[in-house]
Amino acid sequence: MRHESILLRVMSMLNNYVIVSMETDRCLNSFIDEVPNTLTHPREVRGWGLTIPNSHVSGVAVDVDGNPVIFHRGNRFWNYDTFNSTQHIQTPDPIPEDVVMILDKESGEVIEKWGKNMFYLPHGITIDKKGNTWLTDAGSHQFPPGSKTASLTLGEKLQPGEDNSHFCKPSAVAVASSGEFFVADGYCNARVLHFSPDGTLKGQYGHYGNEETISSLNVPHGLTLNEELNTLCIADRDNGRIVCIKAGLNDPKSFGKDVVIIPEPNHIRVFDIAFVGNGLVGISGSEEEGIALGAFTTLTV
Repeated sequence: MRHESILLRVMSMLNNYVIVSMETDRCLNSFIDEVPNTLTHPREVRGWGLTIPNSHVSGVAVDVDGNPVIFHRGNRFWNYDTFNSTQHIQTPDPIPEDVVMILDKESGEVIEKWGKNMFYLPHGITIDKKGNTWLTDAGSHQFPPGSKTASLTLGEKLQPGEDNSHFCKPSAVAVASSGEFFVADGYCNARVLHFSPDGTLKGQYGHYGNEETISSLNVPHGLTLNEELNTLCIADRDNGRIVCIKAGLNDPKSFGKDVVIIPEPNHIRVFDIAFVGNGLVGISGSEEEGIALGAFTTLTV
């Protein structure tokens, strides 16, 4: 169930389009068209989740009971008119419906929902090992983790920025067992921020660029953390690659040190990634969202 849930998460990013599975044989650039025995193929379950609303699902996670949790945008869409030239959202009212839905893992029925009048443009969702829900709101430019009532909120509501107390369309979160966490502040600032459990900034990594240096990021869109390897990997979306760096969990000074760059095999955008053991599973797509062909890639770090 765990592997299938990870696949469900990345499938949601491209609305369940066709998936192609690939892996590497200890070589980052040598792909073969088989999936390792430790993974299971995504499978269709007909009739599952018929009560899910017809809405843009921006993220999927799995709770501690194995139930999928979806984060959707209700009746709100992200297009060229959503933000103005200063990155302020043009619909200053929150979404008037519940945008977080917990689904029964067997039937897909909605067993709980919440989030009404809390979010402006949902983006990323992560659930840590303790069951805490971490959410990014690209519309409010905030990172409000918590469940129903936020226990920690970072950023200034509806105010984009590039300093240490603001975000600009944050996209994703990765959480360590210690409570340390990482936020991809991707769409405007092209950086990843490292925080202590209480929200104190410990460091930041990256800058905007489309050159091939490892720290040049162009929409860091997804994050995944392997604590055993002390490695944080970034879906560097518009550069069409995965960037892996030291997470700095045991040695804060090592945060941001290079590990590896993994190019997307078809040279298209990388939307999200997840560690499965010491390998990576990712989802990629074309320049135009909604008509993209998904592709899983499993890689050895």
